[in-house]
Amino acid sequence: MDEWLFLAVAVAVDALLEYPNAIHPTVLFGRIIGIIDKKRPGIGKIGEVALGATSELVLILVAIGLSLLPFIIPWWIARAAVYVFLLKSSFSIGGLIRHVRACETENYEELRTNVGKIVGRDLSSLQKGFLYSAAVESAAENTVDSALSPIIYYLIFGLPGALVYRAINTADAMVGYTDEAHVRFGKAAALIDYVANRPAALIFYLINLATWGKKSYGSARLKRGLRMNGVHPMLFYAKALNLRLVKKGYYVIGDGRLPEASDVKRAVTLTAALLYAFALISVLISYFYGLPRWF
Repeated sequence: MDEWLFLAVAVAVDALLEYPNAIHPTVLFGRIIGIIDKKRPGIGKIGEVALGATSELVLILVAIGLSLLPFIIPWWIARAAVYVFLLKSSFSIGGLIRHVRACETENYEELRTNVGKIVGRDLSSLQKGFLYSAAVESAAENTVDSALSPIIYYLIFGLPGALVYRAINTADAMVGYTDEAHVRFGKAAALIDYVANRPAALIFYLINLATWGKKSYGSARLKRGLRMNGVHPMLFYAKALNLRLVKKGYYVIGDGRLPEASDVKRAVTLTAALLYAFALISVLISYFYGLPRWF
């Protein structure tokens, strides 16, 4: 199978459209974790941890099952179409760019609404600068889980790797929080997602060290609520755009000023340049080195 070609086509499709929820595999993962989550109340602390770990296993098995579909289809065109469909569902470059671009607006109510679509924090009393900061933070952090990580796992493990990563990340997004309801049930989801994102976060860590040196990490003043996987890309964006990214009560990253609408536009440009360059390099690596080799 021409995996490099499938990746190139999937990136092109992703740039043009997003799948409707009715057919999106990520929505299937979310529904499965939602069904299992309903079994959580009343099973005790240990039971919640065990159920959370079991839910991760179930999602991984479902993802592997989906990834095997193209390999049992006898007709090449149909096999290729299903392969590209599933691969594109594992990452979202175009969708990330479109959602962050919607936050370039100067209209406060529109800005708050659009930022609310990409972050989970309370936005009701935030001033514009902090809303723009949230948009830039989302662009930075999501470079890892929306594109870099799934494509890295695709190059190593093929389609199963990309879909398993997407299932893991979906579970973390839904239940991997440290709130009271999911602190035990979501423990496995948060831990596995943290480990899975380390290779992509390491890319930003090395870039930051090479560009600004070890002292640049003194610009990240963390209190709580941000994993190290998020610190590295956010610090890169803060330094590259000369901004200060702030989530009140949680962290301050960078030594510049709070973002404005024009800075969100700059963040969109940076995101597009980074991710499409990475996608192109990945296609070339896949072509010249025959990756992934296992499938």
